Amino acid sequence: NGHTVSAKEDIITYGGIVYVNPKTTFNLCDCTGGGKICGSNAQFLGGGVTNRGTFNMYSCEISGNMTPSYGGGVFCDANSLFRMCGGEISGNDAHVGGGISIYEGTFYLYGGKIAENESTYEIVGGGGLHIGSKAKCYFYGGEITNNRYGGNITEFSKEVSGGVYVLYSSESTVIGGNVVIKDNINDNNYSNLYLPKGITVTLDPSNPLRENAYIGVITEDKPTYDNPFVDITEPNDEDYRQFFHSDDPEYEVI
Repeated sequence: NGHTVSAKEDIITYGGIVYVNPKTTFNLCDCTGGGKICGSNAQFLGGGVTNRGTFNMYSCEISGNMTPSYGGGVFCDANSLFRMCGGEISGNDAHVGGGISIYEGTFYLYGGKIAENESTYEIVGGGGLHIGSKAKCYFYGGEITNNRYGGNITEFSKEVSGGVYVLYSSESTVIGGNVVIKDNINDNNYSNLYLPKGITVTLDPSNPLRENAYIGVITEDKPTYDNPFVDITEPNDEDYRQFFHSDDPEYEVI
């Protein structure tokens, strides 16, 4: 109802402001607008929220939190479930997953904004969202925009995503609906949805991409003269050029 929950000092335990225990459900709803969870400097896993149960976010703002670990705004651990239906996760800062780190849990993005967050680790990125090796993520709506990688630029960090980083062995990244992933930055270059070698996304036939969907993509594998194609989805006969767009201007989606 428009109130702010904030931290007054550095937090040395999990979850700077909210800690959701296993087998517990936390519903976040701000009926009047203007409510915030903000101002935490947690030293370990989850600047604003650490989720080990079920977290349903309908509105409110999680902003201005930070951690030198995973998940500046929200960290989701093993067996957790996070449904984001609205609200905003913005202006958070972390080593990995500036906005959100889904370490091993399941994440559904239905609406809301993940924006203007920052990660600083030069090998594993995700200024907006980091998807861990055992995570499952479903993107059906909402916006992931204007996030960035803000660490040192080295040979290792050139393709670390400012937007969404899918770790090399993620089990499932499903896309549909009207999701928007664009205008995320690494060293002044677009770096939206980063797919490591051999990783593709799955398109949901029960919730197909719609008119306003936009997904910028950059891949670790690069087209070559001998092998000019790099898959970003599973094999199909559809034309998705209106939805998927190459972050690298030297390549195009066909």
